[in-house]
Amino acid sequence: MRYLGTIFCNLFLCFSSLIAQVATSNQEPIEARFTKLDLKEEKLEMKHFESLLKNWKKATKSKNIDFQNNALDNLKQSMSDESLELSNKIALRNKQVSNLNISHEEVDSLTFIEMPRGAMFSKIENQITKSEVENRKTESALLSKYTAIISNQQQLLMKLSKIGIITQENNLSKIAEINPITQEFYSTLKQEIDLMATETKK
Repeated sequence: MRYLGTIFCNLFLCFSSLIAQVATSNQEPIEARFTKLDLKEEKLEMKHFESLLKNWKKATKSKNIDFQNNALDNLKQSMSDESLELSNKIALRNKQVSNLNISHEEVDSLTFIEMPRGAMFSKIENQITKSEVENRKTESALLSKYTAIISNQQQLLMKLSKIGIITQENNLSKIAEINPITQEFYSTLKQEIDLMATETKK
């Protein structure tokens, strides 16, 4: 009987240790969150995009169709790169949040073992709950906003891809279609920077 009591006690201590480890890991900041350095780099990338927009504006006033198509191709490539970069970073953050959920579910699956509901156990449970709830609420809200930006960017890229090549015959109508798309994409970059600034201001 004493032997069974020792086993039960050891099992409880191991279980408590496992929960404590999860609680500690969940309190750590999500590594993929943006930093002030990321914000600085993003601002530089936006300046590069602004220079491409200026070049495109110059091309639209030119009668050189090759110049127009080259300027448009450069814009398309930059837009695609920007959207893909943000998409990959947000996908990584989503994966990290999913991993936190899995680790918590693994601990929850062990709770079918009847364990004493002592003060130490309750404290650990509360620690997990508070840290995870706050962490995930903040991260989920940010990820939703970034995802909306990415979705908008992808739609704009799709619209741009359907416009096709500029020719001597259609250049005026094509330019009229392209300009609002590129300006709206530029607005999404501003939204992204504003969101990153909010995230990194602490």
